[in-house]
Amino acid sequence: MTASEGKATLCSGEDYIRHFDPNAFIGEYYFDEAIDESDLHPFVLSKLHDFYAKTAQFRPNSAFVLEFGGGATVSHLISCTQYASTIVLADYTPASLETMDRWRKTTPSNKEEEPPTPTHERKSPTPTHERKSPTPTHERKSPTPTHERKSPTPTHDWTSFFRYVVRNLETNDDDEAPARRAAELRVKLSSLVPCNILDDEPLRSDGYDRAFDVVSSSFCLEVACRTRTEFKSSVKKLAALLKGSGSWLVLNCVLGENSYPVGDKVFFALSLTDVVVKEALDEAGFRLVEFESIALRQKVEGLATAACHAVGQLK
Repeated sequence: MTASEGKATLCSGEDYIRHFDPNAFIGEYYFDEAIDESDLHPFVLSKLHDFYAKTAQFRPNSAFVLEFGGGATVSHLISCTQYASTIVLADYTPASLETMDRWRKTTPSNKEEEPPTPTHERKSPTPTHERKSPTPTHERKSPTPTHERKSPTPTHDWTSFFRYVVRNLETNDDDEAPARRAAELRVKLSSLVPCNILDDEPLRSDGYDRAFDVVSSSFCLEVACRTRTEFKSSVKKLAALLKGSGSWLVLNCVLGENSYPVGDKVFFALSLTDVVVKEALDEAGFRLVEFESIALRQKVEGLATAACHAVGQLK
């Protein structure tokens, strides 16, 4: 689909509440093999690891972190977990917050971060029925496994992502370490709150004004903002949520994207450049500490051609 062909039917704004399916999104972009098949995930995960471990050099359990527009994506929180005292995740869509809440409430008996269990147990559309009813349901006995990759359950199995961060990036070979990290994240992920970056006060919860040591946002602003002016304004709004001078903003953005598919819907995306991202940080009062972009191997018309990672420290 070209940008011109899809323009009339692109979803945006309140369409996210009606049409965005977080399970389909995770299934299409964060399936188990995604780390090997896409160059985007290793790039982002390694950059988030480097930020917390090397750039910011937080002490363990010391940072108050906001993941803005995090949706139901667990992988972007793995590296910050050991350095955070508390993590707040904000998102616009209730369905995404509900999906994240289900993952957060998953008990160890689900063995979600343990070595792989039979797929019908890991990928059942109802995350709690295994605990509440010992009788297998039709979802657990589904003979067709292929559809599950594109429509995973609310408690999607993030094992491969935890293992990649803990083993590959942190070089921790302890077989139990990924599961411990997942359990730690569930504890530290204390609040799931609604947000809207287009509002004057984007975080719709009291008590968070200039509260955070780190605000991190991955692949959110470029799909929420309709213009580059709105994008720059949104970065200023995120800056207002930080404690003050010395606090950190971490942005991961795709570049050159006009739209992206989720299930049978196609959503609008604002085509950004590295220049626009850098200008936004500068105009919001940040010192650019790190900026790196990569070209993406997958070349699909209308989709991202590159991605960038930017770190700004508030002046």
